[in-house]
Amino acid sequence: MVAKYKEDNVLNPHLPWNEKSEDLDNILFKQNGAYPKRLFCSYVVGESTQGKINVRALSDMGTILLNDQQNHYNLYHVTIPSKECFCGDHAVAMAVDNKTKTIYYHDSHGEDMRKEMKDFLRLLLPEYKIDINHSKQQEDVRNPFVSEENDNSCVLLTKYNLRDMWYKINGHKDKICDYSSIQARKDAWRKLRNIQKEEPTKDAGTTKFTIKFGAKKTPSKEEIEAQKQAEKEDFKYRMYNEPNYNEMLQEAVKRAKSNHLAYCKQVQLQRGGLNK
Repeated sequence: MVAKYKEDNVLNPHLPWNEKSEDLDNILFKQNGAYPKRLFCSYVVGESTQGKINVRALSDMGTILLNDQQNHYNLYHVTIPSKECFCGDHAVAMAVDNKTKTIYYHDSHGEDMRKEMKDFLRLLLPEYKIDINHSKQQEDVRNPFVSEENDNSCVLLTKYNLRDMWYKINGHKDKICDYSSIQARKDAWRKLRNIQKEEPTKDAGTTKFTIKFGAKKTPSKEEIEAQKQAEKEDFKYRMYNEPNYNEMLQEAVKRAKSNHLAYCKQVQLQRGGLNK
């Protein structure tokens, strides 16, 4: 038996949190049995390196929200284009309480909900209140070795913020607070350090050798600079700067409602088939 997690991998904010691991989800959400869904609010278009919030992204998100309205509450791990860095995506927490008609939102950078998302949700679900927590967690000012540029804890913080939103929705004391990414990693290490896994078994005679041919071409300084400039220009894209922004929002709402109607018809047909 070998340890599944290494201390430095968990505690080091320079390293991204392992999104594939479900162990922490099982620990944080085992009380309610409702695990967070992965929700994308951006699409990479063409040769773009930066995800964009556009009509397709909003309508797909809206479809899921409408389809899930039969549940008391829903927890969402939302992937959006990063505002801090043009070279990657960012994870935020969003929970929807369909009984009190409240949408809870928390970006670990302390940022407001993206304008495109907020405007779209107000059109799609006008009776819902949007409750945004502005606690900043991804910069530990007491630790000079941690900064927003090298802190890769947004996925981990999203897990904790969703757990806290679940507490709030279910009438417990509001546990959302200004804890830092360092504190979240320490707490995660306490929860994960004793989890073990079996060593992988090796079947005799099945060893595979991988041979790589050739070497990757090293880009020139000019090519690297051109790529960086293209990424920066791409990062400037904002849906709300489009001249037909309001029409784009209306189109996203229309698509979401149409998709939801088709989903409801499909569910009715399935139920009808089961009842025969």
